[in-house]
Formats: sequence, C-alpha cells, structure tokens
Amino acid sequence: MHVLIVHGYQLHGSGSCTYVANLAKTYASLGHSVTISCQETRTESLDYVTDATYDIPLAKPSPKEIRVFLPRKGGMLPVYKMDNFEPYDAKEIGDISFEEADDHIDVTVDRLEQYVNKCPVDFIIANHALFSPTIVSRLVKRLIEKAKIDIPYVVKIHGSGVTFTLEQHPEWIKYSLEGLMNAKKIICGSVFMKKKLFRLTNHKILPRVDIIPCGVDTKLFNTKKCPIDNKITIVFVGKILDTKGIAELVTVFPHINFGHNLKTELLIIGDGPYRETLNEMIVSLQTNDKDKYISLAKRDKFLVQEWDFEKCNIFKPLDKNHTIKYLGYKMHDELAPILSNVHIGVTPSNEHESFGIVIVEQLCSGVFPLCIDHSGPKEISDFVESTDPELGKYMRLQKDLSSFDKFLDILNKSIEPLIKYPDIRLRLNKCGSYYDWSNICKNIIDI
Repeated sequence: MHVLIVHGYQLHGSGSCTYVANLAKTYASLGHSVTISCQETRTESLDYVTDATYDIPLAKPSPKEIRVFLPRKGGMLPVYKMDNFEPYDAKEIGDISFEEADDHIDVTVDRLEQYVNKCPVDFIIANHALFSPTIVSRLVKRLIEKAKIDIPYVVKIHGSGVTFTLEQHPEWIKYSLEGLMNAKKIICGSVFMKKKLFRLTNHKILPRVDIIPCGVDTKLFNTKKCPIDNKITIVFVGKILDTKGIAELVTVFPHINFGHNLKTELLIIGDGPYRETLNEMIVSLQTNDKDKYISLAKRDKFLVQEWDFEKCNIFKPLDKNHTIKYLGYKMHDELAPILSNVHIGVTPSNEHESFGIVIVEQLCSGVFPLCIDHSGPKEISDFVESTDPELGKYMRLQKDLSSFDKFLDILNKSIEPLIKYPDIRLRLNKCGSYYDWSNICKNIIDI
C-alpha cells in the first residue's frame, strides 16, 4: 500500500513533526510505500528519508521506502505560532486573509494532484486541524470528479492548530470543518482533545472521532541501569515557549534540594522562539544577576506565573551543586541515549496539551516523569496509575504552577520513588510499552 502523509510544515522539530516522522518510519517498516508531503528542505540530515523531490516523479516509492515531496519551494507559509521557517515567509494564520489561505491551499492541491496522478495513492493521513484536511478534502473531491478515484483519508488532530488558531480565531473553523466532515475517521490523541474539538465544531463531527494516542519507538527509547551515585539529572524536552512552563522550571531549579548530598543537573532539550531569552536567563543565574534575570523572565511574559520575586526570595543563583545545560534541539536518535542517563523528566505546561509524547518517551526510557495534572498529560498519569498505582501517584504536578512553594515541594519529593523502588526503570518501561508505534499505526489505518 502507498500511504501519503500530508504535513504542512517541516520535519525538524517536536510535536507533530516527530509524530509524522515516526508514522512514516513505522509504515515503511511494515512494508508500505510512504510519501510525506511537507515543506522540509533539509532532508539530507534525515536518515530515514530515501529520497526527496520537488519535481513530479514517474513512480511511487518502493515498499519500505520513504519519499519527501515538496509541494512548494518558498512563498507564504501559514503557521500557528511564529518561529524560524526558512526559506518560507511564515505568517500566523490569524494574520492572513481567506484569499491568501485559498491561494496556499489551491497551489498545494494542484501539486498533489499531479503527484497522485503519477504515483497512485491508497490511503492519506492529513495532520492538524488546518490546513492539511482542507487540502486533502479538495484533492479527493477533484480526483473523484476528474478520474472517479476516491482515496480514503483520516485526519490526525494535534494541539497547536486547535490551541493557537481555532480557539483564538474561530473564523477559521469553517476551513477545518471542510476537511473534517469528509474524513473517514478523525483521530484525537486524548479525551481532552476530543472534547475540545467537539466544543469548537459544535459536535458536528461526533460520529467520526477515535481516541488513538501518539506512539513511541520502543526499540529506540529503551531502558538501562542509571545509578544515582552523587547526582540527579532532570530533563525538560519540548518547544521553548511560554506555554511550556520552562521559565518556571528554570526559576525553581536552583532551590531544589534532594538531600543525601546529591548534586542536581537540569538538561533542557528543544528549540523555539524564546531560545535566546532562555540562554540569557541561564547566564544570569550563573552570574547572580538578579535584576537582569527578572527582566528577562518577564519579557514577553516568558514567565507566565505572577510570582513575587521580592516577597518570596524566588531568585536564587546557581551554586556548585546545581547546573543547567541548554542542549538545543535533538533528533530522536540523539535524544534516546541522553534519556538513558536521566533520572527525572518534568513537563510543567502552563497551557493544555493535546497529549504528551515526551512523557511516553521518558516512560520507555525508564525516566520518572513529573507531569502537569491536566489535559493530555493527566490522561497519561491516569493510565500509569491504573497500571502501576505505586508509581502513578507520584507522577502528578499540581494542576497549575501558580504556587511556587508547591511546585518546589513536589520536585523535592520526586526523589522518593527513585530510592524506594530499585526496579523503577523497568516498571516505567513496561507502562510505556503500551504506546508502541506498531500498534498505533495499525489502529490508524483500520477504517
């Protein structure tokens, strides 16, 4: 079978980018031909990509091969949140007109029609609520009218399109519905996201929605012994955004005291628009520059919580027992060996999350995950607690980070299960194996 995955963005990144990459790799490993239609121009660094082309090829990829097809080489790219999307002229969807959106959609449909005519497709997976489902819906409609070809497609909903665009700019819901209403199935990674989508679309898509969580490569993300010795390593993995709670984590980190004369290290992995601010904040902690740190934290509201630095002595510089390393973005094959030497993962999101794939990757790696207790992360905590109640009860952060002291208290207590349960890494890995990609992909394609 030839599977076409339509992804309107690039493949270097987290979230939906990681999802698409793993989806493609798993379908290829199952013997299918795979094409990813996306805007990625740097495919030479992606070892899973067999070939990449802007030109229309003469034949579909061979079984087990992954091709990247580039529908456009530049021009306006509608995005949910501004970041670096070179060589494209990125504009947030809330700032473009319907005419600009239609131009983008129509050009992409034209190119995909040419591609499908030369490389017949059996199944399509459209990612996000905008604009890939709209593109695929118009493509399928055109193929039916011209060639009597009806290709089934499903839509995978990711959080950013809903949170940053549909919720804030409801005028775009009509474009989303155009794509969703004609899909054979709509996939949400969590009950939380399903409810949010129902609310936004006035329950019009109710019969079509399935809950299928994101998957994880359990062969890559696996566990090994990671003794504590004299140091505890904490990791944050995710987009460097105000919504992710990373500024809050960096602020509280110098206060962490696990006792037992343990040193503490924080690794930050990810990329995003606040990367430079984050780097400067870390330097301010190293140099004990309180005024600069507070200014940076409050710049563009990177630190979302309104913690009172003066009353609560919240600012604390790094000392010899606390180190922070910002490692930037890491591909999966780079991330996995790092996680194998980490003890605790923290996902302190200020905003709702559609799922929390980084949490599952940490589970499979034997990393003890602390998760904000709402939306998608809460559902993962609920699953772990139902599978292993002893560990699950320790995973939950508070529902929000408004209390600095409570956040710190939970972080300090996260050492307890590591000391209490010698087999903790194996038990965490067992919980994470439920999310193996091969199971997820079979469920997606089952319509």
